[in-house]
Amino acid sequence: MRREQGHKRHKVLSLFCVLCAFLWLILFLGAQSSRQVEWLYYGGDQAGTKYSPLTDINQNNVQRLEIAWQWKHWETPLSEYRTTPGFFEATPLMIDGVLYVTTPYNSIAALDAETGRELWRFDGEAYKLGQLLSWTHTRANRSIRLAITERLC
Repeated sequence: MRREQGHKRHKVLSLFCVLCAFLWLILFLGAQSSRQVEWLYYGGDQAGTKYSPLTDINQNNVQRLEIAWQWKHWETPLSEYRTTPGFFEATPLMIDGVLYVTTPYNSIAALDAETGRELWRFDGEAYKLGQLLSWTHTRANRSIRLAITERLC
């Protein structure tokens, strides 16, 4: 009889351990769903589809979003070059938890994606070329590509 009770306890304890492991696995996989996803290209992928596999934000919770942090570029009008930074709108790249963003004067900043803290900045000095649209001058855009390459390599 005692042996039978011990065997029963062992079965119950084993079942309990299996259930705990199963619950831990479910919780672990659930936590994985909110991982960071890289955004390596302007449109998200080489095809520019702007698709993200993330499902954390949906129609049911989008209204409850709050601002986590904001970043403002440092650029101001420069009378000596007769330039004024234009309207600022950018699609940053996300690589290894770092956002790389260009500015109205074609400079670059690297930001911590979690906190928005500026990690570094590169001044491409495109303003010295005079007033221009940020996407039209290949020399300025080349300096941005070189700056990112130098920082990442």
